[in-house]
Amino acid sequence: MRETITLFRGGVLAMGLIWLLGFASLAFALNKNASDCCYAPRYSLPPFERKEIQFIASAYNPVNGDLYLYDRTSTRIYRFKENGDKEVFLDYLSIHSSGILSTMQISPDGRYLFINTDPYNVDIMVMDIETKSVITVNEFRPRRFMISNSSIVTSDYTQYAIGGYGYWDYRNILLKWNKENPDIIEAEKVTGDIPSRGDVTFLYYLKKSEELYYLVHPMDNEELINRVDRLEFYRFSLSDKRWINEGSFDFQSYLGIQLAYHRFTGAESISDTYYHLRDGIFFKRQDHKIYVSKLDFFEVTGPAAAFYSNRLRKWILMAESTSSSAREVLVRVVDEEELNLEPIPSKEVEYSGWILLGVISVSFGLAGFIFHRLRMGNAKSEQEYRIVIHKKLDGPLYLYVDGEKISLSDPVMRRLWELIYSMKKESQSNLYLTDLDQHLFFHSSNSALNSRSRAKLFSVVEQMVGESIITIQKSATDKRYKIVEFDLSKVKLEEAG
Repeated sequence: MRETITLFRGGVLAMGLIWLLGFASLAFALNKNASDCCYAPRYSLPPFERKEIQFIASAYNPVNGDLYLYDRTSTRIYRFKENGDKEVFLDYLSIHSSGILSTMQISPDGRYLFINTDPYNVDIMVMDIETKSVITVNEFRPRRFMISNSSIVTSDYTQYAIGGYGYWDYRNILLKWNKENPDIIEAEKVTGDIPSRGDVTFLYYLKKSEELYYLVHPMDNEELINRVDRLEFYRFSLSDKRWINEGSFDFQSYLGIQLAYHRFTGAESISDTYYHLRDGIFFKRQDHKIYVSKLDFFEVTGPAAAFYSNRLRKWILMAESTSSSAREVLVRVVDEEELNLEPIPSKEVEYSGWILLGVISVSFGLAGFIFHRLRMGNAKSEQEYRIVIHKKLDGPLYLYVDGEKISLSDPVMRRLWELIYSMKKESQSNLYLTDLDQHLFFHSSNSALNSRSRAKLFSVVEQMVGESIITIQKSATDKRYKIVEFDLSKVKLEEAG
């Protein structure tokens, strides 16, 4: 009997030990899942092979944590899972012949992949993630060259877009498109504090309150250089259709934000405290300040995406490595405290500072006047080439006017300056107007629209360089044709290998 009791006690003890070990293993697994369980730290990508503009685009599934990455080099969309697995989700060329993907994002329920399929962020494709089948593809004309607008997808599968640069003007129209009514894209009828027109824009979806939150760098249609010195904040109620101005932030110095290389949306890039803007830059809504991360991750990567996981209560960082000769994507999962965020100084000038600034300005002005008078004899030779076009071999073209770099984000404007570069290089100063229109507006056969667009384009160029360098006149040999004359005497080419 005593032996039986002893055995029974031993069995109970063993069973308890097994349960204890099982519980500990489960607790460890849960804790591991909540800390450093997720994703492999490195994923390899194919090497560069094509000479086209290269970029990557990423998206995050808030339901299961899957990361999606489009690599334009290979035209593949990869899927990175939390357990570290990597797979080719699909070859984008198999569903879109041009291979052009601008941005992509995932619906809040994790069911659909929303893709903007052209460089202007207008055309929309929706794909069922589970079946990999395309639900709808919609192309909209005219595009109005909507570049750098920010977009977001809400719970009812509506995609909203606002901001950016289109038709030679900055935009503040809130556009909406719904998967259930795919043939229509329309401007939302809104009230309240209408956001400023501008570029460098960030749009977020607040699911709990059914609101949009919008950050924009205000610009007018005469500004041509994106130097971010101010961000304005707006909140939009999806039920009341009303904008509310929530303040602004003025930077002490210009903020550098890279927008082109790594493209992603702010769909799930928010925690209860911070909204991720770009790279290591975050916005804290509670105090309306902008913060920069001191985490070493941002020192060894290119432009980075940061997605917040409400399930893990952690930030998922994703970017292409710059510290390796091979192409690879780095992923890191961190607590919010690990971001080591420090506030970026705002522009706050005291009264005494204004006095000091005035004294300095007068001193510099006097010195500048004297310096100018001394250099009057040499000024003419230096101003002969006010316009400099710099181009590297097989690289992009850069434009400088009086030493200032000019943004060429608009594709038509870029095509014009690429044409001017080629003409200057070939010592050619004129061409037929029809040839010019074919080069600039190859997507449009509407001659009336092309004429209006060309007139505005020439006006912007005149404002840009401070004088008219383009004229149109009838051909001396055949009055039915018009000739476009370019004054290229003030244009200098700089080429680098």
